[in-house]
Amino acid sequence: MDMKSFLKQNVRKPEEEKVIATKRVLKENGEPEEWIIKAITNTTDDRLRKNNTKTVNRGKGVYVPELDTTAYLKDLVVNSVVYPDLENKEAQDSWNVMGAGQLLDCLLLPGEYNALVEKVQKINGWDISLPDLVDEAKN
Repeated sequence: MDMKSFLKQNVRKPEEEKVIATKRVLKENGEPEEWIIKAITNTTDDRLRKNNTKTVNRGKGVYVPELDTTAYLKDLVVNSVVYPDLENKEAQDSWNVMGAGQLLDCLLLPGEYNALVEKVQKINGWDISLPDLVDEAKN
């Protein structure tokens, strides 16, 4: 069997994607501002999961790791958004917040945020079923 397809230079990199996260942020021409999102690496995902996992006492000395899903998803979105720059000091200052996550909370309504979370999950591969992968491989 030939391993050439698995060499780094032969594996396609995930492409960035333009999305409309909100229709409330407009360009000068009145069109909604496009956001750019990207896939994160497994290394980044591992770090985000570790940072958002705490040990919880389940009683009788039993401690188990528990992922704070809400915080993890916020960090996932923050790390996947390329544009706008959520770390931009001027933008954070204009909203009187500190941190990319807080800026994100101010920029988007709850429904807009949830829609962006879905798009970020999709670009990171969490929407691909095994039959879809088989069909893609056949083509």
